[in-house]
Amino acid sequence: MARPKFSDDLRAQKRDQILDAAMAVFEKEGGEDALSFRRLAAELGLSYSAPYRYFADKQELVNALRARAFRWIETEIVDYIRPYRRAQLQRHHIGDDQVAVLLPEGMVAVGKHC
Repeated sequence: MARPKFSDDLRAQKRDQILDAAMAVFEKEGGEDALSFRRLAAELGLSYSAPYRYFADKQELVNALRARAFRWIETEIVDYIRPYRRAQLQRHHIGDDQVAVLLPEGMVAVGKHC
């Protein structure tokens, strides 16, 4: 019998759970070398092949972890500069949709929404 299809929301939720477990292993056990799909499956109580339904291979998983980290960094930067008035900031377009912002303290923030 065919396995029932997951909704997009449930699929995203499961993918996030795998990413959370991967980050925990990455942080606790020594980085990328400690990551394996079997280990993640065991941590989550899934079959050893379950992570392959969400990530083609370990490199795709690592890339997803990196993308998540960069999104977090961008959010932190945007939240940090939000209180400043636009008049206090010097904005410089450095790419298609990348902006560098010089903050009054001399710090530089780079992102899409600065």
